[in-house]
Amino acid sequence: HHSTWPLLYAKLLSKVWIQLRICCNNLRVAYPDARVRPQNQNGLQAVASAASFRDLDSIRLELVAMLQSEPDLLTVGMTVSSLLELCRHIQKAGKNLEEYTRSFPSQPIDAM
Repeated sequence: HHSTWPLLYAKLLSKVWIQLRICCNNLRVAYPDARVRPQNQNGLQAVASAASFRDLDSIRLELVAMLQSEPDLLTVGMTVSSLLELCRHIQKAGKNLEEYTRSFPSQPIDAM
């Protein structure tokens, strides 16, 4: 029996990495000076960037499905579990950020 867990594990890591890269790029666009605050009328971009963390939920579900359907992944079960936890915590941080960004002014502060 030829083990496929290294390829499957690489696929799992790749999925997580791609989504995290998307989230980080969205944050970079919303907060060009790296300060999480209202700036340059970024309200919509800020909410959208924080909402991109929601996609980690579907990735977590994919990870669980792969773990259930591919017994070879149990070989690295602890690290897959850690990866699931990491995704959960990052997703939770995104949810908190999304709630915070909803408090941003919808129009420029000068125009108020």
